[in-house]
Amino acid sequence: MEKYKSLLFREWKVSKKFYLLRIVLLLLFTLMLGGLMVYLSNTGAVETVVVEGETVPAAEGAMDVAFIFLLYLLVLFMAAVSGEDTGVYKADVNSGWLKFSWALPVTAHEKAVTKLTFRGIVVLIGTVYMFASIGVICGITGFAHMKTVVYAFFWCLDFCLLLDTIKDFVIMRAVDMKAVKKMGNIALVVIIVAIDLPYFMKAIQGTPPEDILEGKMMTMIKNNDFSGLTELITIPDLWGWVGILLLFVILIGGFLLSRKNFERRNA
Repeated sequence: MEKYKSLLFREWKVSKKFYLLRIVLLLLFTLMLGGLMVYLSNTGAVETVVVEGETVPAAEGAMDVAFIFLLYLLVLFMAAVSGEDTGVYKADVNSGWLKFSWALPVTAHEKAVTKLTFRGIVVLIGTVYMFASIGVICGITGFAHMKTVVYAFFWCLDFCLLLDTIKDFVIMRAVDMKAVKKMGNIALVVIIVAIDLPYFMKAIQGTPPEDILEGKMMTMIKNNDFSGLTELITIPDLWGWVGILLLFVILIGGFLLSRKNFERRNA
């Protein structure tokens, strides 16, 4: 147990500046977007929209469009902070700790468990913060779709953790900074292709822009008709729970890949 405490403390020591900076940015971002939503709800600022060059009264649901957009930005940033790579491995390579650690009486399993535990703690803290901040904002503004925002947070977190797991698996094959940069570039290319592939395939298939989620939202705004908003933005409970369960699958998968990489290093 003392060994795990020491390893966890080392992870925190190396990534402390990373997290402190992002915590400050997250607090500022939350206050900014939360304050904007409170202002909009109190003043009714989303009362007009521009349709075909003319300013007309906004239809019912326009405020919800503004709120869902701002809240999705907020949960995406929360998920990015909770699931982003801290750069610990790069720091270990750069400082020489990586090679030194091979001579320590620490097994690949212990290293992987430490990595998983630290990531789990960060994800737990990020989730608690999300529930608290989104709960307060929705309570003050009266926004009725908090459950969808919570589900969206978990799907964004899954996405960020999956990208980080892929990048981590590639970068952990490097033993010096030159190799780290090379592996990092490879991982970046893979991630960009993975993100853009669905849109590329839709373009090839000739899918009209209005049939894509973003296109449907823009069409609503353009036509000043938000009658189908609730159906559009609502994430079904089934898919919400799939996103939550997928979080654990990704964490366990990341643990197994990390252990495999550490075992290869220790061999």
